[in-house]
Amino acid sequence: MVCVQTRAGLLLTDVASIAQQAFRARDWQRLSQSLGTKGERLFDWARLPIVHAGVADGRHWLVVRRCLDAPHELAYYLVWAPPQTPLPTMVAAIGARWRIEEDLEATKALGLDHYEVRSYLGWYRHLTLVLLAYAFLVDITVHSHLTTAAQQESVACPPLIALSTSEARHLLAHLFWPAPTSAPLICQWSIFRRTHQYWAGYYHRRRRKISRVSLLVEPPDLPSTFAGSSPGNFLALFPGKFPGVFLGGCQAGSRSCCTPHTKGVIL
Repeated sequence: MVCVQTRAGLLLTDVASIAQQAFRARDWQRLSQSLGTKGERLFDWARLPIVHAGVADGRHWLVVRRCLDAPHELAYYLVWAPPQTPLPTMVAAIGARWRIEEDLEATKALGLDHYEVRSYLGWYRHLTLVLLAYAFLVDITVHSHLTTAAQQESVACPPLIALSTSEARHLLAHLFWPAPTSAPLICQWSIFRRTHQYWAGYYHRRRRKISRVSLLVEPPDLPSTFAGSSPGNFLALFPGKFPGVFLGGCQAGSRSCCTPHTKGVIL
C-alpha cells in the first residue's frame, strides 16, 4: 500500500491500481529512458508525490512507466529527488541504471565473479585485474569510435553499429588464441554482425514510427551507401565469404520489454 497526493486529495491504495485511478490521458509524457541497441527507448511516464511523514514534501515520488506497445504493462519506481526536479531528469536517472547493468554484464564475461579466494587481498587483486582488462577494452572502443567518425566524414562507409566492448573482446579472443586460420575472415564476420544489427535497429525504429503516427509516414532516410537496398546486399561486399548465411530474424538484443516491477532511484 502507498499513499499519494492526487488532484482529488490523498489516495491510499496498492501500487498496481494507482495508474488506473489517479492518472488522466494528459498526465502521461512520452520520454526516452535511454539509448538502446535499436534506438531510443521511448515510454510514457507519469508521477505522483508520495505522502511521507504525513505530508507531500515534494521529494518523494512514485514514477510510473507505461510501455508503448503494451499499455497494460507498467513499471513503478520510488524516487527521492530534490524539490522542483522535473520528470525528464528523473527519467534520465532511471535510464542510467542500464549503464551499471551493462558494465556488470561485461565484466562478468571477463571473469568478475569467477574467483576462489579466501582473503581480501586476493579478492582485491582479482577485481583490479578484471577492471583493468575492461578499461583496456573500453579504450579500444573509444579509439574505434573516433576513427569511424573521421572516416564517415570523409567517405561513405557501410552502416555499422558502434564497436562494443563485447565485440572487441570477441575479436581479440579469436584473433590471438588460438591462432586463426584466416584473420580477415574473422574481421569480415564481425563487420557482418554489426551491419546486421544496424539494419535490425533501423527497421525496428521505422516500424515503431509508422505504427505510432500513420501508415503514410515516410521512413527515415537510408544511408547513401545502401539507399534502396536491404541487409542482404551487404553479402555482396564479401562474395563467397559467408556460404549458407540466413538473414531472417533479428539477432540484436532489445531492451524494450516491460515487466511490472518496482525499483528505487535516488537523485
